[in-house]
Amino acid sequence: MASEELKNILVIKLDHIGDVLWATPSLSTLRKNLPGARIAMLCTRYTEPALRGNPDIDGVIVYDRESLPSNRDKKKFLNDAMTRPDLALCLDPRDEAVLLAYLSEAKIRAGYYLPDKPISVLKSMTRLNRRYVHPAMMEKNKAELPHEVDANLALLNMLGLGSEPVRDTRIYLTEDEKNGAEKFLSEHGIKDEPLIMWHLPLKWKEGGWGDDYLISLGQGLSELIPGGRLLVTCGPGEEDLLNSIKADLPAGTVTAAGLDFRIWAALFPHCCVVVSRDCGAVHVAAALGTPVVSVFEEFKRKEHARWEPWGVPHVNIFRPEKVQGEGFEKNIGEIISGAKKLLEESL
Repeated sequence: MASEELKNILVIKLDHIGDVLWATPSLSTLRKNLPGARIAMLCTRYTEPALRGNPDIDGVIVYDRESLPSNRDKKKFLNDAMTRPDLALCLDPRDEAVLLAYLSEAKIRAGYYLPDKPISVLKSMTRLNRRYVHPAMMEKNKAELPHEVDANLALLNMLGLGSEPVRDTRIYLTEDEKNGAEKFLSEHGIKDEPLIMWHLPLKWKEGGWGDDYLISLGQGLSELIPGGRLLVTCGPGEEDLLNSIKADLPAGTVTAAGLDFRIWAALFPHCCVVVSRDCGAVHVAAALGTPVVSVFEEFKRKEHARWEPWGVPHVNIFRPEKVQGEGFEKNIGEIISGAKKLLEESL
């Protein structure tokens, strides 16, 4: 099908915030190559805030699997949400995403499959009419795995829609959201002091890494910025973790729990560096141009290149799945050294 025939495009991505942000270069590239097309993005309610205001899409379709139990319900939902697409671009190889591409009845249903998963192979055969092996699974890429940003752009290339790719991940914040972040900082007495953000998802404590570890890490991060401040954040449902160590954090530490996602995101450009476990915060930081220390599980060392921070100075740290002897202090030292390196480069 010629590109001029692609009037309605559905892009499907049901993954987490990082995965959705890795799709934004593909959205920008699609818009560049198909300026007259209507592009809709299908995502979950959790990730919708990361796409809000994105000028490369004409609409966001929020998908709630629990409210759509049958395929008939899903099909009606898609039909009601948009005109039948000419192209359903499935940037997510999971079975549910491939099913939605099929139920959209798009003329072209394109996406990846995972050859090491027989169910993925079978379902892609019956639901996609343009199907490709995911680049991370290709033998030629085993020595140097492509990042998911590149994998997404490669799919556009295979469809003839990837010329002059845009390679930046992006979040578009409003002036009100930026002002909201500035108001938060002002209320906590922060003006021009250098900031380190330390984000606390629950996975910091997986494998028996306890409060003593986190308190020591917080102290070490605070000592990196004499005259500056440590900003500790957590997401909804993670307040108990922050509260368990809050009293033992260094004097002057600012904590923020349960902020609106967009206000929280607007805090990142005010920070010199962000330190977090490998999660959405890492990729929000990257999309907003903030250097980041990303702490991966040790078992991801061989594959981390697919998921590391994109487009900003960063340091990757690998932490054993379970705390072991000197691993406590060793890991803290590695994180502190990584943050110090990035601070020296940014200040």
